[in-house]
Amino acid sequence: MKNNKDNEIHITLDKTLLWVLAIVAVVGIVAFLVFSSPTITGETENSIFVEKSIETAPQTAKKFYTLTNINIRTCASTTCEIVGTYLMNTELELPYNSTKDMPQWVELNIGNQSNGFISKINLSEN
Repeated sequence: MKNNKDNEIHITLDKTLLWVLAIVAVVGIVAFLVFSSPTITGETENSIFVEKSIETAPQTAKKFYTLTNINIRTCASTTCEIVGTYLMNTELELPYNSTKDMPQWVELNIGNQSNGFISKINLSEN
């Protein structure tokens, strides 16, 4: 025969376990909502973030040339995978007026419906 003290401990543990499970569920939901929402970057316009892209910024294409061999990467970082290379003196038409107008990493279409990134450091206007 169990005494009342054992029953009280068992009921207290059951309630504690339920509270812990409820807290874990709430934290999981909050984490999902925070990390699954899209991240928007760019310049602000009336306190709303606006992402600028080549497609939405119609400009006249200008010719630029590679000063050295330039790696084409899967994302805007030297740690990203190299998917190709432009050889020195390759002519590129880009929608910028000068290298000063370019972001540090220039996104461009590399075919097969994919984009690549090159650093503007080794680009020249002539």
